[in-house]
Amino acid sequence: VPLFANADMIIVQDDTTPDLAATIARIRSAGCEVGVGVNPERPLEPLLPLLAQIDLLLLLAVAPGFGGQAFNSVVLEKARTLAAHRAEIGLDFAIGVDGGINAATIGAAAAAGVDPRVMGLGPVNATRKALQRAGLTIDDIDLAELNEAFAVQALAVLRELELNEEITNVNGGAIALGHPLGCSGARILTTLIHEMHRRADAGESMRYGLATLCVGVGQGEATVIELVR
Repeated sequence: VPLFANADMIIVQDDTTPDLAATIARIRSAGCEVGVGVNPERPLEPLLPLLAQIDLLLLLAVAPGFGGQAFNSVVLEKARTLAAHRAEIGLDFAIGVDGGINAATIGAAAAAGVDPRVMGLGPVNATRKALQRAGLTIDDIDLAELNEAFAVQALAVLRELELNEEITNVNGGAIALGHPLGCSGARILTTLIHEMHRRADAGESMRYGLATLCVGVGQGEATVIELVR
């Protein structure tokens, strides 16, 4: 319990925690959020009564080979079980037409390079290529996330793309939130998808999102996503 004082979230595993319900209650009483890792080889049904108290659910990979089943089939089986109970536990994902768990689909992606002396402008060319591949224009973008390597870099991309600052980095960029070394792409894409779903839930029209990265030596990357509802 003393360790809980400095933690925002405690993650436990369902098959190594003897009394999971009591453990979850104990963690919450210490003021921490609760995450539970689920062994895909175990039935999910016993967890369902506890899901409303869980902040993060992880479908874990186990060895060897999920008892002969493919990873996708095991995880999707659990996902379908969760989806059937989404109303009572407030789940926020969709089972896509291909059977996958879809929050959004990638419409197009592109990489580009510029003179290293203007390295921060790499996302501009990458975005133009991605939009062309998707058959879109910058005006079709409903929400955007730039990695914001530094302030002037983001401002230059906004200016060159004529991207509306009112729909860009709406929760703050790396200057406000931090620049997670090695996983900026995952961070901005996740932020973008969740914010688009949040706004769509509030009644805003949300379809296309843009995520961009500038990379060292003049590289740039851009991804256009389409929201799945």
